[in-house]
Amino acid sequence: MGARSGWLASGAAAVVLALTGCSAPAPQSAPAASTQQPRPTSTPRADTGIPSPSSTTTDAQAALQAEAIALVERYATEWNKALVSRDSTALRALFLESCEACVREAADIDNLRQGNQHVVGGTLTLTSLTALRGAESGIGVTGVSTRAAVTIVDRGGKVVARYAEDRLDGVLWILERRGAVLKIRSVTL
Repeated sequence: MGARSGWLASGAAAVVLALTGCSAPAPQSAPAASTQQPRPTSTPRADTGIPSPSSTTTDAQAALQAEAIALVERYATEWNKALVSRDSTALRALFLESCEACVREAADIDNLRQGNQHVVGGTLTLTSLTALRGAESGIGVTGVSTRAAVTIVDRGGKVVARYAEDRLDGVLWILERRGAVLKIRSVTL
């Protein structure tokens, strides 16, 4: 688990997905005099407008993977905000109670407020995020998590604790959809 002792976070930021529709090609008024062959396209058949089942599945998988990466990035964003505000409410909205690492990290944030402490540093950065093939019931995201060195300071300015920078390669976030919302189910460090 590394030296974080609860000071790990996985992350997420917003991603906007735009799905575009396809339309039938416009009819030509006269045959073209060109010798070019028509180019094959991956658009649906013009007479039905219905995409093939394989393209629909591929598009759905790509959308789910993008959403999963966005959630992990958002977790990191909310972690960084919570370090400053000492309020874990927005962070807690991103994970299920089954995520022990997430629960522990949110408790660390709550303990700062309760102990009348604040942090210097501790920013979480995620890199090399890759979504694995998955389903609504479970999709994995792997990546590298780096937490900057952090100093915990009490109200009077006294240093309570110091932690060195902590980098974890191969972190695995498992997400699942609950209702309409994708949430973090577990984190393996």
